[in-house]
Amino acid sequence: MLPKKVGWNKLPTKKLFDDGIESLEHWHDVFLKHCDPTEYKPAIELCGTWKEWNRFKREWPGFNIILEDWLQEVEVKIRSDAVLSLVEKAKEDVSSAKFLAEGKYREKVGPGKPSKRLIERERSVRHKVVNVIDLEVERVLNPDVISYATKASL
Repeated sequence: MLPKKVGWNKLPTKKLFDDGIESLEHWHDVFLKHCDPTEYKPAIELCGTWKEWNRFKREWPGFNIILEDWLQEVEVKIRSDAVLSLVEKAKEDVSSAKFLAEGKYREKVGPGKPSKRLIERERSVRHKVVNVIDLEVERVLNPDVISYATKASL
């Protein structure tokens, strides 16, 4: 497969973003649409090949900082979707309800001392997931409350 050409038949580079031919907002939307923590699906859609994706990341080191935030957002979305499906299942399944009630959806850190960076990243992810889950649990328990998804679309 040939690399995907963008804008003026050029391969993806930082200059295309600087010149306004490509936008980070569009790339962010594509990245989240695929919700792929391996980066493979968005890489293929955005750059055409895995090789071009890696070339792009090497040539624009600042993009890796942006990409790290996007990957964190994908992780939050995956965890949130998983727990929200448990919230729905908990209406009829006692073990799912118990799992949620005990807060077991909060990820535990393994043995050994984690790095400060890992601690901060995990704290950020947990905070976002817990906020969404708390709103959805409240919605399930109180059907009159507007759900998080409904609030987000307003």
